[in-house]
Amino acid sequence: MRLNEIFSVGKPVIRMLHLDYLAGQKEYRGFEYTLSRALVDLYNLQDGGIDGILIENWKEYTTAPEADPKNVECMLEISRELAKRAKVPLGISVLNNDYKAVFRISKEIGARFVQLDVYVDKVRSEFEFNPYTKEHPFDIIVDPKDVLKYKPENVALFVSIQPKHYVLLEKNKPIELSAKQAIENKTDAIIVTGEKTGIAPSLEKIRKVKQAVGNYPVGIGIGFSRRDATDYFPEIDFVIVGTDLKYESRTDNPVDIERVRELMDIVRKFR
Repeated sequence: MRLNEIFSVGKPVIRMLHLDYLAGQKEYRGFEYTLSRALVDLYNLQDGGIDGILIENWKEYTTAPEADPKNVECMLEISRELAKRAKVPLGISVLNNDYKAVFRISKEIGARFVQLDVYVDKVRSEFEFNPYTKEHPFDIIVDPKDVLKYKPENVALFVSIQPKHYVLLEKNKPIELSAKQAIENKTDAIIVTGEKTGIAPSLEKIRKVKQAVGNYPVGIGIGFSRRDATDYFPEIDFVIVGTDLKYESRTDNPVDIERVRELMDIVRKFR
């Protein structure tokens, strides 16, 4: 599936919509509270001119690839409510790398794309956001053929290669090889990340991937910001942006509509 089949513009800007604690966590503050926070972000993003929204359970605290089943059910119900009000294409990401859940939710709410952190690389967790994995790190080794068995035909698959928050178990594996493996296993778009949250990948890294895959869509999945947009936007085919569009650049804060508008004003110059 091509990007222009999902988005109405070239070089789409996709914003993460980080859900608050979900029903399987002791910090969960109830469905109405969690939904209301998500709706504030949805409306601010849409009114600010964003091209697409990627819903994520970013506070998932399991120490395995699969999400807590209670969190999955809660995320599904919240995503249903968001889909009723969405005016832009929606995507789903279910951490830690729960591809069965991500495809189930995407199918039930009519999402246009999903994102997986891990697809063709063998990795071990090294999370900043999940305190439990510091004591109990775990490996993720995915069989792409099994992933594709669950993928709905009309849902695009965006995957990260050599992603943040993980240690690569295949030492010295060239990122160009990961990119080619992703294409061979029928991904629709490739996401390049930096080393940590808030740090963008180098332009050299992006160019290596672009050279390896030709016209295949390549985007940034971390660290993209308003201040760097003029440098990075000409080099990529799409971007997934996160914390930079929150008040005070804090992930726990609501989306700042003025930051969204500022970013969209910048990127329109490159379309």
